[in-house]
Amino acid sequence: MWKKIIIKIKSLLNHKQNAIACNKQSNRNQQINQTLEQKFQKQTLQLQQVNQQLADKIVEQQQIEIALRESEERYRDLFENANDLIQCVTPEGKFICVNQAWKATLEYSDTEIETLSIFEVIHPDCLDHCMEIFKKIMVSGVCNEVEAAFISKSGRKVILSGSINCKFVQGKPVSTRGIFRDITERKQAEVEIHYALAKERELVELKSRFITTASHEFRTPLAVILMAAKLLEKFSNQISEEKKQLYLERIQTAGNHMTQLLDDILIVGKLEAEKLQFAPAYLDLIQFCGEIVEHMQISSTTNLHAIKFNCTSSVTRVYLDAKLLRHILINLLSNAIKYSPQGGNINFELAYKSQEITFRIQDQGIGIPEKDQKYLFDSFYRGSNTSTIPGTGLGMSIVKQCVDLHNGNIVVESQVGVGTTVTVTIPEQC
Repeated sequence: MWKKIIIKIKSLLNHKQNAIACNKQSNRNQQINQTLEQKFQKQTLQLQQVNQQLADKIVEQQQIEIALRESEERYRDLFENANDLIQCVTPEGKFICVNQAWKATLEYSDTEIETLSIFEVIHPDCLDHCMEIFKKIMVSGVCNEVEAAFISKSGRKVILSGSINCKFVQGKPVSTRGIFRDITERKQAEVEIHYALAKERELVELKSRFITTASHEFRTPLAVILMAAKLLEKFSNQISEEKKQLYLERIQTAGNHMTQLLDDILIVGKLEAEKLQFAPAYLDLIQFCGEIVEHMQISSTTNLHAIKFNCTSSVTRVYLDAKLLRHILINLLSNAIKYSPQGGNINFELAYKSQEITFRIQDQGIGIPEKDQKYLFDSFYRGSNTSTIPGTGLGMSIVKQCVDLHNGNIVVESQVGVGTTVTVTIPEQC
């Protein structure tokens, strides 16, 4: 019986020890669970923080992407709608992109631009200059002042001004960007202004020469007229009829000289103002030239010159402006007479061949110095060897402009002391 009691007591003790051990184990499990729970909560918090950070990063990235898209859209809008011409080009000269203003100004389509090189749209006049600039930009990276001429699809010359810079990647050029402004109209305006200023200077010089020449040329015949009139007034009862007639002839000659001077000035004025019209009509050219020769021979104040007229073809009726042609021939024959003070023959040849009429007038006069020949057709310009011979310097200017109205050509060959040959070629008008 005691044995059973002892066994039961031991069993109870074992159960108690087991219960104590279980309690301890339970306590340890609870502690472990608490520790794990704390770690889990901590990790959960960390994950939540990471998730929040990722969410913030995503929002930030989305905002950056939106800003980039908006920026790209603004850049694209500025690029496409800019008034300036913008181009991006590879180092080899191929187009990467151009804006709408570039395409509209130079008239090329997107398809055509894909096959073009920058050097194909640069005007030939400045191609070498632009290639030098292009090479320098590949090294220096920028050129702030560029002026170049491009050529549009239709062949129109477009003058551009702007700047070019180069983009480098790892020290190598990958593209150039050029921004240009169309200054064609401005350049044309500058040319017109320079032309107007040149014409103004020419007009001022012309007026100055006119005043100098006119005052000199009018003074001499006026002095002759006044002197002859005074002599006639004071001594009309004492001088013979022959003397009176001589004085009257001098007055008449001086008056004719002044009239001719005024006529020449009026003609030059009309020519300069483009008011002298070209009005061709049919005329008998041989008869016309013969009448002019007869007029010049009769009106000559001396008998030192013989005008020899020779026609080498059977030209009869031609379609020319008789008024302009008269100015041409009378001025050339007058010069031949005037600048041959020692007299001699004046050869006047007329030829007609292949619808072209040629007038050739040759004298044996003083000739024209070589240094003066380039100014021969300037109004009021006179040769350096003509100071003792009266004249206005208008004759050859009138001749040249009348020949131009006929779409003709004039050639002057002269040698000092030998004489001058003037050849005028005029196409017959249809």
